[in-house]
Amino acid sequence: MNEMMNQLQSLKLENAFEWIAGSGEKALQMNMTMAIILVVAALLICFLGLKLLRVWSALAGLGTGFLVGGFAGMQFTGNPLISMIIGLVLGVGLGALLAWWLRGGAFLTAFLLTCSIAIWFVKPDSQVKLVICLVIGLVLSILAEVIMAPVIILLSGLQGGTILLSAIPALQVIPGNNKSIIYVIAGVLTVLGIFVQFALEFKRKVKQNVAQANKIRATESTENDVDRARQMIDDLDGLEDIDHSVEYEDDDEYYEEDDEYYEDGEEYEVEKERAYLYDEEKSARKAVKKNKKETKKNAKKNKKKSAEDDDIIFIDL
Repeated sequence: MNEMMNQLQSLKLENAFEWIAGSGEKALQMNMTMAIILVVAALLICFLGLKLLRVWSALAGLGTGFLVGGFAGMQFTGNPLISMIIGLVLGVGLGALLAWWLRGGAFLTAFLLTCSIAIWFVKPDSQVKLVICLVIGLVLSILAEVIMAPVIILLSGLQGGTILLSAIPALQVIPGNNKSIIYVIAGVLTVLGIFVQFALEFKRKVKQNVAQANKIRATESTENDVDRARQMIDDLDGLEDIDHSVEYEDDDEYYEEDDEYYEDGEEYEVEKERAYLYDEEKSARKAVKKNKKETKKNAKKNKKKSAEDDDIIFIDL
């Protein structure tokens, strides 16, 4: 534990990002088990980077919180145990927060992915180059807040490819660890992963638009039923003004039949029909009100998860 905290205390930022990118020389010396774990992780990031964004956000928060909390604890207390506790508490808290707050999680995830990829390609040997990598990470993490899905898909695909480039040689499945073959394999998997992610996102968007259209259609249909019920009630109200007397012509003489019985019966039927339509209108009004409440409730939820509406709504498999 003391050794871990001492390493944490002497940790350099460029070494941390180099480890994240998997570009260090130690990546070639990893054992078979670690290599398999990294390959699986790389494929998940490459093909399901967007779908598992909350998972990556939680892991990014956990790791970042642990490193920052442990480093700060060592600086202020010098006690390895206390520093580790502080790091764990901060890591778990930040991980849980970013798993819930998708925008914040996407920001940190995009920042770490961009910095990792940039450092993998640039391999900074000076503070200036390192700062450039950090600035690129900050710019793309801000861009991820505007167009989340495309940015996360591209970054996760590239990150998965860089991890594969470091992990595949350790598997020793390529004859002579031919770099050209390894680059081709990693490149094909990267492109395929990005394509699959965009296809899944397009399919999700289509389903979301269809569901929204069905809700709008159901609401409009209910409102039209209310209007029809009102019109029928108005038509029935007009029946009260109709003269119910019946006239017959016989030898140029007119006889008026007493229609009091039929008149009463007709009025009863009219009132009965009016009461029925009133109940129908009342039910329709309730349905409209319920639909409006559900629409407002969904709008609030969608506002909270604006990431899901604009670019991503964390996608359920």
